[in-house]
Order: sequence, then C-alpha cells, then structure tokens
Amino acid sequence: MESTTTAINIPFPDTAERHLIVRVGACRLAVMPGARTDAWVSGAYVEPSGALPLKITQENGVAHITQEPIPAEFWNMWNHPPRLTLRLGTARAYRLTLEGGASESEFDLGGLPLTGLNIRQGAGKMDFDFSVPNPQPMGELTVEAGAVGLEMVNLVNADFAEMRLNGGAASFYLDFNGQLRRDANVKITTGVSAVTLVVPSSMAVRIVPETSITGLDVGDHFTRLEGAFNNPGAVAGGKPLLTIQASVTLGLLRLRTG
Repeated sequence: MESTTTAINIPFPDTAERHLIVRVGACRLAVMPGARTDAWVSGAYVEPSGALPLKITQENGVAHITQEPIPAEFWNMWNHPPRLTLRLGTARAYRLTLEGGASESEFDLGGLPLTGLNIRQGAGKMDFDFSVPNPQPMGELTVEAGAVGLEMVNLVNADFAEMRLNGGAASFYLDFNGQLRRDANVKITTGVSAVTLVVPSSMAVRIVPETSITGLDVGDHFTRLEGAFNNPGAVAGGKPLLTIQASVTLGLLRLRTG
C-alpha cells in the first residue's frame, strides 16, 4: 500500500465556546503552538499503509480529529506507525481533550489559551511542556492514565485552578516550575507507580502525602509541618500557594526541589 498524507486546516468557529477533541490510537502524535493565528488547527497526517484514515469533523464549536481503529491484520505497522502533527491556534480560547491508545506523543502547549485540558491515555508514552504561561485562566486539568510513561514540565504555566491525576501501573514525572499566578490545588491518585514531584524552592508549595503502602523519598529543602512537607517558599508564608495531595499505593513517591 502507498503512503497517504492528509492536510489539516480547521478554522476557528464563530461561537462563544470551543472544544477541540483529538482521539488517536496507533500513532506518533506531536502538538505545538501554531505560527498562524487565523487557523484553529493546521498540520498533517502521514499514514504509511493507507489503511488508517483520519476523520475530521466540525459542528458548531466542537471539532473532532479521530484516527480510525486499527484492524488486527495491521498490528505489524508498529514498525512504521502513522505520524500526526498538529499546530494549534492562539487567537481564541478553547477547551482541549486528548485521548490516546498505544501511542507516543509529544506536546508543547505553551501559550495556548486553554480554558480546560482533559487527557486520557491507555498505554504508551506522553511528554508535555507548558513552555510559556497560558494567557487564559484554566479551570481544571485532568489526567486519566493507564500503563503510561508520563512526563509533564512547567506545569503551573497551565494556570489551572484544579489538577486531578488518576493513574494505574505507570511512571509519572511532574515538574511544577513556571509562573504561579493564583492558589492552585493538585490531587494525585495512583496504583503501582513511581511518582516524582519537582517543585521550585522559591514558589510556595505544600505537599500532603496520603500514602498507605508505599515508599516515600523526600529530598533536601523540605520541612515537615502538621503532616505535610513544605518547601522554603511555603515555610516563609509565601503566596500564592500550590497544594499537592498525593496518594500512591504499592509504589514510590519522590519529592524534589529544582
């Protein structure tokens, strides 16, 4: 079969609320800010077998980018999986939902005006960077992860009020560097996982470990007060305050400054 390339160009809808939903399975996905501000989504989908077409729909303020399910006879395509590259616009605010199966994904969401972010991943590897602050206050950032290797850096640049992460047998590296503009709360609940939390010393951060059967590895520069680990910024009474509740069962929780 011959390789096929699908060009993607979705304009911003003229509606009060907008929601972009990206759902892929066997795929290498890359998402980044777009150079153009007049397009909501631009990019390309390169499919080496011609057997997994991409479906794009838009109705009112909701746009779907969906990869068709993989037939059993094409599982050997893992040697040459499809590639989906998306550049997202910055001209108007919107909600973003990302759903993946066994995929490898890289995301730079820096500067995107996101009002909400929902991430669901069954397996694979996902790397996120919020390289510059979100110009739009975000309500909630949610992550549902299965057997996933997940790395998220510069997280407070997302400017969420609430973040919730639920994970299974996975590895999570969560770096909360960035600009904290308001109080924010994080709730982490995982199973058989290794979870590393990295926070800057200057930002006020309070970490509450809710652990029963787990290992706890606390690095330097944390002070234990009333059952919580406080970094130097929190000990000094700094504001705003980032509060992290972390529950890890049958795993390891690491706390680091950096």
